[in-house]
Amino acid sequence: MKKKKKKSLCTKITIVSLVVTFISVALWTLLYKVNNMVGIIASNGSIQEYNYSMEPKKDNLSVLFAGVDKDGLRTDSIIYAKYDTVNNKLYMMSIPRDTYTDNPLATYKINSIYYGGKYTKEFVKEIEQLLDVSIDYYAIIDLDTIPAVIEEIDGLTITLDEEIWKLNKDTGEWYFVFPEGEQTLNAEQVETLVRNRDYADGDISRGKMQRKILTALIQNMMSAKNILKLPTIANVILENTNTNVTVREAMKYISELKEINLEDITSVNMPIADIAYKVNGTSCVLVNEQEARRIISEDWIYTIPEENTTYTTQTSNE
Repeated sequence: MKKKKKKSLCTKITIVSLVVTFISVALWTLLYKVNNMVGIIASNGSIQEYNYSMEPKKDNLSVLFAGVDKDGLRTDSIIYAKYDTVNNKLYMMSIPRDTYTDNPLATYKINSIYYGGKYTKEFVKEIEQLLDVSIDYYAIIDLDTIPAVIEEIDGLTITLDEEIWKLNKDTGEWYFVFPEGEQTLNAEQVETLVRNRDYADGDISRGKMQRKILTALIQNMMSAKNILKLPTIANVILENTNTNVTVREAMKYISELKEINLEDITSVNMPIADIAYKVNGTSCVLVNEQEARRIISEDWIYTIPEENTTYTTQTSNE
């Protein structure tokens, strides 16, 4: 019997970073464990072992993650991720939801193209053209899943680098929300944290906070107390995610994903040209797509740091 989903304000949570955690860690780890236990069921019903590691893999994967807003029409949060499968390096770039586009399907903003999944392919293509990349996989999550998952992992443990304050727009006064340091937040508190825009640079710091939550979620998910809960979490994800990730494709990379250094994930905001760009009275964000493309093609190339390079001297036997 499935538990009835609780409806609350938490359904408004816009944490696209959860998609990264759930798809790449929870779901893929579950598939990996199931494969090891039962093998593959052949057409005649027999159990056959199949070595997914023999499947050809790409050196780099491009993945688009997004979380839809409350009504399910717009992509409230957007993250482009590049996964270096050779060096197990993960790179992420937050794309402002208000990014200006002249796409005829949009009302000036990139987040309006998706339209509840009606134009999923067009939305993915828009990101490809914006960043000059080819998207291998996409995952767009329904936010109704968020409260249940936060509850399943017994809250999100995260370390904040500074105190968090919010502005009361009615009174103009600031009020204290979260202290600096480590704490465990419930779903409603996480919502408050990621939806907060009361920063000097607005959505820029908001995107940074979303990526910080991503790292904390991965760490929480892979903790000993939560690893056995992955099957339950995976079921919630599968029911509420629009994705082209298949079991067969996912199995190619799962063994490498667990080797990613959680303390060494590169995450940035997309470079901005004009944060207050207006089109016919509509406020948009004009991004610096050329700089974004340069970061992806040039900066996101892993090289072994010189100080970590080990030199060996060969001794001749002559």
